[in-house]
Amino acid sequence: MSILHLCNTFFEWELADNVGPDLQSALMQNPIFMQLQFLPILYANEGDGLLVSEKLGAMPLPTYSLEERPPFQKLETWGYSLLAKKWAESQGLLYAMPPWDVVKMVNGKTYSFSKSPMPGSRLIYQGDPIEKGMVLKSCYGTAGRGLISSDSLKAKAFCEEQWKKGLPVIAEPWVERSLDFSTQWIISSSGEIAYLGATICKTSAKGAHESNIAGGKPPSYVEEQKSVAMEVLQEMADMGYFGEVGFDAMVYNENKLQPIVEINARKTMGWVTLQVQQKKYPGEIIELSYLPSKQTGLLPNQLGDVKFSRQIEIVA
Repeated sequence: MSILHLCNTFFEWELADNVGPDLQSALMQNPIFMQLQFLPILYANEGDGLLVSEKLGAMPLPTYSLEERPPFQKLETWGYSLLAKKWAESQGLLYAMPPWDVVKMVNGKTYSFSKSPMPGSRLIYQGDPIEKGMVLKSCYGTAGRGLISSDSLKAKAFCEEQWKKGLPVIAEPWVERSLDFSTQWIISSSGEIAYLGATICKTSAKGAHESNIAGGKPPSYVEEQKSVAMEVLQEMADMGYFGEVGFDAMVYNENKLQPIVEINARKTMGWVTLQVQQKKYPGEIIELSYLPSKQTGLLPNQLGDVKFSRQIEIVA
């Protein structure tokens, strides 16, 4: 069955109830969301289509606007979405998703924390002291963009913003990372778990994602990490979750494994890197990055009056 892709990278914003009332407004809410809605051109199969907020000129995939009735039977998203479900139902497209409360729970950082708390870490609730020398994380954030140092002047405001939403803040000690990596999985609708592969991750000094490397020798500690992940994946499947799942992990203080830094129950850049490597660069090592750039690349540099400051680059 051919698939209509929707790359809703506003996913975490929807989990946090911070998006507009419909797909159009959600996709246009941030320049990164606007640009990354074209990301499926990297991984979609021949015959698939792409749903976008605004159509461009010649594209590698047939594109359709939200006002059109695309000739497809099934919608597939980056992450599960109530907005996407509503749109798919209005168009008569199939869109299967787990219960929304399950989607929210398994993507919350408190769930990741409960499965593998780092030594010295804790949850901070309203009224708790904010200890110095810690990394503070929100429950719903992406790749280093939902965190801040507890020593920052903005730390108190950061915590209060989360507490107003009824959410705790995760506090973890700052450590010296020697390796960041991810494992990528998929749970079928019948509950079967499949391992897709691993990537080495490069991050900034502040912990923000920069690139993924796939196709080489598996990262150190990956088998140990997989055994921990399998237990969590089985629990997720038992709760009714199905779809892609990425686990971020790290090795710190020279040789200590943190098997679960974060669980992303959605497609991820690590998943995209594996898809690109396996489909287009078999037998090769590739690095896929999404960084500030003024160069023309695989994604559009502009949509309407909005110019984008980042670009996808693949180095083999």
